[in-house]
Amino acid sequence: MFGNVTFWMFWSNGYAPLAALDDDRDGILTGKELAGLALWRDANGNGVADPGEVKPLSAYGIVAISYKWQTLNDHPDKVAFSPNGVVFQDGKTRPTFDLVLKAQLGFQATFRVPNASGNSP
Repeated sequence: MFGNVTFWMFWSNGYAPLAALDDDRDGILTGKELAGLALWRDANGNGVADPGEVKPLSAYGIVAISYKWQTLNDHPDKVAFSPNGVVFQDGKTRPTFDLVLKAQLGFQATFRVPNASGNSP
């Protein structure tokens, strides 16, 4: 996940830290710039990255990610989005969004952090 706190730094939104990975500063991450990035698809909906749920971008046919963003002015929270945020091998694009999730009072989230062996306690 890329958010306003990524790489132990504070950013204006989740697109800003992606720019730090753009070696040629063209506004799009491609090729080696995508190395090490992965996509988490929470298949069972438990909020935990279980085995097999985190896969390299190439497993989904993603060949580029744009971090050029704009604001949805009609949204009350001024959501940041990139209209052509993800580019697939077949040339199709999909938008990406930077959302800030708000918790309700009384909501409790539980996070499990893997130990050194990679297992969650």
